[in-house]
Amino acid sequence: MVHPGRQFYEDWAGRQAEDTARATILKWKAVNLANLYLRTLKGTTVRSLCEIGGAEGTIVHTVGDILGVERRVNYELTATFCRIGRDLYPEVEFINSEFTGREPEPFDLMVCSDILEHVEDERDFLAAVGRSCRYALFKIPVEKCLIGTDPWFWLHGQGKPAKYRYGPGHYNGHLRGYTVGQAHACLAPAFRLLDAQLSSVTYFYGSPLERQVERLLGVRATVWLFGGAVFALGESRSHPSEGQVA
Repeated sequence: MVHPGRQFYEDWAGRQAEDTARATILKWKAVNLANLYLRTLKGTTVRSLCEIGGAEGTIVHTVGDILGVERRVNYELTATFCRIGRDLYPEVEFINSEFTGREPEPFDLMVCSDILEHVEDERDFLAAVGRSCRYALFKIPVEKCLIGTDPWFWLHGQGKPAKYRYGPGHYNGHLRGYTVGQAHACLAPAFRLLDAQLSSVTYFYGSPLERQVERLLGVRATVWLFGGAVFALGESRSHPSEGQVA
């Protein structure tokens, strides 16, 4: 399935750059990612950090600050975000290109936050990431939930809008969606899962009902009903030191 194309993401970047809540949400993602690393691999040294599709660089900058990383690289497809990011975070090296991994540069740690749902071949992409790092942090949206199903829309007297169907016509350019199990399973061929945690949608976008459901039933049930995200830390299966935590 072909992604929507560079112009789609340039236009999307322009709209996102005007969102006043964007920086807060990105920093929240970064803190969750960095904390996941620290609670599992505290004491290991991260000298080089690379994010793929890191937009204006807020996540790679923030994770880098928390982990004390000197070299920070961001592969970003859109010129809009690269231009904004170079002004915001001069310590981050912006590469205005897709990440292919054909000539992988070794990094201690890589970050893929809300990116897997955009790539055409997730298996090849994750294999390339695995060849380029020892550890990787992932944030994967869980959009395959009860309120996103066709029966849910039918119960409310309508068909599922085309903009919510995965593919180049999706409003955010998502080529696929994930359940919690599918998010874990997609990582398994290239990465050994070291740690993971769930987050529901209620943290930023939840209604009073959704927050009440989470209090009563917990995060997993809330994610199944309303969606959320998986934060995951993996160790590359193709790295020569795989299985040996320094």
